[in-house]
Amino acid sequence: MEQEKAIQAHRTSVIAGIAALREIKFKYYCKEVTGKVFSFITTIEDLEQAKLNINTYGRIQEIIARCEYTGEMDSKRTPEFPKGQEIWEGDTVKASIYKDEEPQILPVYFDKGAFWIDYEDSESDRVPVGCFVGSLEVIGNIHDNETSNQGSVGGQG
Repeated sequence: MEQEKAIQAHRTSVIAGIAALREIKFKYYCKEVTGKVFSFITTIEDLEQAKLNINTYGRIQEIIARCEYTGEMDSKRTPEFPKGQEIWEGDTVKASIYKDEEPQILPVYFDKGAFWIDYEDSESDRVPVGCFVGSLEVIGNIHDNETSNQGSVGGQG
């Protein structure tokens, strides 16, 4: 019993430590029973505390995707996003490592514990999102493109 409590305490401290590094949020893309597609954002805390029932009122027929927040903001400042737009797994971004090169349009993805961009001119052809700090611009999301013919994507994000 004490070992179980120690393990739970360790898990809690690890989760708290990870959460302190960045806010852990998820964006869900869902299809209603009517066929309309929508999205919403929730935090890991809401999921853990079971404050969220994503199928309230039986609306959701299918979860199309669950995308995680990278903890990074893009470089574009607008009145709507004065600190930049949040960068999510599945976002399509304009990326360039060097100021004098043409930006590439690439998706952000999660693999082996990190968020990546497949960048053609790098030695490994894949670069962590954090290496592009201040030079990424969100231009869309791969799930917005996939679902645009099925209905409008609304909600948060």
